[in-house]
Amino acid sequence: MKVLLVVCLAVAALGKPQLEVAHPLNDIPVGTGEGNRIKIIGGSDAAPGAYPWQVSLQNLRSNGERYHMCGGTLIDETHIVCASHCVVNQDPTKLHIVAGGHDIQNGSEPTQQRRQVKTLIPHEKYNSFTIANDVSIIVLEEPVVLNDRVQPLRLSEATDVEPTGTCINTGWGNSNPTGGEPVIIPDALQEVKLDIVKHSTCQLRYLLIHVILDTMICAGTDQDGFGACNGDSGGPLICFDDEGPYLAGIVSFGLQPCGRSRFPSVYTRVGGFRGWINNITSIAN
Repeated sequence: MKVLLVVCLAVAALGKPQLEVAHPLNDIPVGTGEGNRIKIIGGSDAAPGAYPWQVSLQNLRSNGERYHMCGGTLIDETHIVCASHCVVNQDPTKLHIVAGGHDIQNGSEPTQQRRQVKTLIPHEKYNSFTIANDVSIIVLEEPVVLNDRVQPLRLSEATDVEPTGTCINTGWGNSNPTGGEPVIIPDALQEVKLDIVKHSTCQLRYLLIHVILDTMICAGTDQDGFGACNGDSGGPLICFDDEGPYLAGIVSFGLQPCGRSRFPSVYTRVGGFRGWINNITSIAN
């Protein structure tokens, strides 16, 4: 199952970069009580309840074992914004979301709310090769109960303007910078501050590797070791304006090893899909 689209850079005999889309990591087991305190790529433990819109999309096996697949963002009591690559070809009857969680290793955490997934709606024009339109809606079988630990996040208002400044990426993804084995899942939800990279700059950095479309935004730092990695897919890039935090991006893809300063993490620009999200959520209940 795909937990992050990781674009691997292979060097051919002539030294020219070649694009390879890889899915080297399966679901991340949770609830084992054997989590690691090592942080997600450059991140740190978030304060419990600091990001009440963050959810974990999990596969619930028939033997009761739970596996974290992707992150997601609650936008109302029954709808979650996620990435298309997290939900295509998945069976919704086998999926749950966990809202209100901080330590998803701890299945008895009292703030957690678990809900069965009812419907998965990837964007109808999602392209797994170009990674275009990497946005989806998850509809829940029953609504979550809103409280101080479970709250929706408002969507980006701007439809054609990329955000600027410093934003925050959160998730429970693999903390191993290689994006591979051994899988290192943090006990606590992780947060990392990332600066929005100018679109034209990001396009140049990914030149000959991958096309950065107008519906994508990039975020990173000027130092290696900061960014999204496997298991963070579908989760939020949170930016800020005068009204407070808003959902600016959805974790989509990046280069492996994760967190390299030259190649920032790439996100679906939520503002460009505001109309699609509103339309889907108005009819999908």
